[in-house]
Amino acid sequence: METQPRSAMAVASLVLGIVALVTSILPIINNLSFLLAILGIVFAIVGLVGISKGKKSGKGLGVAGLVLSVIAFILVLVMQSAFSAALDQAMEESGLDTATAQGVAAGDSGSAAEPQAAEQSEATQAAYGVTIDGCRVTEDYQGNPAVVVTYT
Repeated sequence: METQPRSAMAVASLVLGIVALVTSILPIINNLSFLLAILGIVFAIVGLVGISKGKKSGKGLGVAGLVLSVIAFILVLVMQSAFSAALDQAMEESGLDTATAQGVAAGDSGSAAEPQAAEQSEATQAAYGVTIDGCRVTEDYQGNPAVVVTYT
């Protein structure tokens, strides 16, 4: 009796599920884990459909890949929520909530500390300002068109 080959899609879903699960708890990298989990789910479904038609073997690999990918998908969402809550808490503890931070950036003067921050921000902008004095089109040393910008 001939043994059927294993489903490559099932194996790929298992590998993607494992990688997505391991990296789903890392703060920035879990954004990529989200995509890997979605790919793992798709590959697992495609692999299981091929296996159910009787052309390939590896149903256990496909199911394991599907389960790991779904767990990684859910874990990414939970970790993103936890990171967001931690950032919100840190902003509250520092004395700045998002509305206050946006108000300072917009120059809104709601409290005594905010005008000082706005004035300091304007002074910093004035100290590092760039003014474009002129612009003209010319040719470079090789005869190609070039733009010359004069600034202060």
